[in-house]
Amino acid sequence: MGGRYSRPLDGKQRRYLRGKEWLLLNFMPYYQRQLAATVLQEISRELDTQSKPTLQLLQSQAWGKGCEPRESTTLTGYLLVTTRREYTTLVSNLCQGVVGDYSHEDRDALSDPPTEFLLFLYHPLRKHLCLCTDSVESQHTWKSALQDGIRYCSTVLQRRDTVEVEAFLEAVRFYRQGKGSYKVGDLLLGTEPEILSNVLVEDLLPVLQSQVLPNLKGSENRRRQTWCQFLEEVYMLVLSQISSEFLDFQKEKEKLHIQLEKKIRPDLDQMLTLKDQISRKLQAVVQSPAESCCRQEVEPDLDCVMEELMHPISQGFDMVRSRFVDRVDEMITVVQSSSTSALQKELMQNSIHTFQQLSEQHLSMANNRNQITQVLEKVKGRVLKKFDYDSSSMRKQFAQEWLLQIFLPFLLKSLEPQCKLVSLNLKEGERGPDLSCHLMALIQADCILFFRKSFPAQ
Repeated sequence: MGGRYSRPLDGKQRRYLRGKEWLLLNFMPYYQRQLAATVLQEISRELDTQSKPTLQLLQSQAWGKGCEPRESTTLTGYLLVTTRREYTTLVSNLCQGVVGDYSHEDRDALSDPPTEFLLFLYHPLRKHLCLCTDSVESQHTWKSALQDGIRYCSTVLQRRDTVEVEAFLEAVRFYRQGKGSYKVGDLLLGTEPEILSNVLVEDLLPVLQSQVLPNLKGSENRRRQTWCQFLEEVYMLVLSQISSEFLDFQKEKEKLHIQLEKKIRPDLDQMLTLKDQISRKLQAVVQSPAESCCRQEVEPDLDCVMEELMHPISQGFDMVRSRFVDRVDEMITVVQSSSTSALQKELMQNSIHTFQQLSEQHLSMANNRNQITQVLEKVKGRVLKKFDYDSSSMRKQFAQEWLLQIFLPFLLKSLEPQCKLVSLNLKEGERGPDLSCHLMALIQADCILFFRKSFPAQ
């Protein structure tokens, strides 16, 4: 994006940004409430015998090769594009309101790239990167590797699957809803400090735009460079501050979780009874509006959204299944022309984890090629059954979760008046001074389950 801008963050601006430690203070009540709700849900799920279906394929283990990178860069929240036009469009959207002096224009650094096979890494608040490759094959290889890296860095919290993570992500959602913002977008990507920094910069952006944009000087390209670099410096300063403060937040989270466990378990029955009573009252109010909203506003778009979601997923599952069948058929063909020892070596090297485990259990009883062939065919059939069951369960779960991600913000915003009315009308005796913080977040959790039932069966 060019050289550094001539007017970095001055002392007054830095003091202003460093004075934003109130974010964690304002966020903590949301997190405390949501952690209580999530712990209560977790404990109640322990008693629920009707849990979701368990996947049947064995979990494989992947081991690193022990190679350390020579250099590294953070890929959280980046968007990868392969054409200059796509990248320019992203920058233009980021720099809306930036108008330059057209009496002199700077030369665009991207007007004469050293190669036509480019990769652009774009982030609205971090430094932009451009990679040049020497062929379309090399471009495709780097694109796949970078996309994997972006996905890995961006989903670090989602892969933890803990009570604390679930509570944190939901608390961020409720915190933003309290400010009237229902869309999440890319804000929930990355680590906890990165997510909180995203939220804080989102709050600060209107102020920064009003104060900084009118004072930018130079051509349009120069002003765009200045604005992008200014946002980067603001973000890195906020991220550094929140990262240091988050250490204390982490200790408080651990203490709070322990306290909640001790408080909730003895009174679990009472809490669940109260929660059910309040949830039924809320559902009685929102059921009709929710069903009407789903029929009129959601259902017309549901088929199109479902097709867009499921086509690449189904295609990927089919490719994995086909690849597995091809590899197993290759191994069975090897049996007809190889010795038993050669087959078992091939099996250990090339089979996937589940097939390998099942085969090891049965191959010890096979004494000749015909028996080995029969065993492999039998194991192949069993693994395909497990694969079909798991893929069906995963597709259904994927569809439900992402339909909710897409439509839930709209539904919650539409139903907000009814939910607030019921909450205000609840008697203090029903809520209880010690239980309200544990129960109020669960009301929206029950609404989510209710919305899931409102979607037509696919």
